[in-house]
Amino acid sequence: MQSGLSISYPVADGDSEEQQEKALKSFYKIAASSCTTLLDTIADACEISALSNNTSVNNLDNRGARLSINGQVTMSVKLKPPTAAAK
Repeated sequence: MQSGLSISYPVADGDSEEQQEKALKSFYKIAASSCTTLLDTIADACEISALSNNTSVNNLDNRGARLSINGQVTMSVKLKPPTAAAK
């Protein structure tokens, strides 16, 4: 199963490397919670098998720079039986 994630943060003047690190940590926390959500709803088992992301800084609308993170989480999932998933 795959899930796509997109996050955008304003970039303040200063240490952009530190801001990028904080944004990536947020991305990874969200990615890690993907299995938890599946286990709470439709899955009996879930494991992240791959994770990819791209980061970029843009100022397309002249309102200030924004850091964008786009990525994919690929998970190996064993779905619950149809009757169990409906509960």
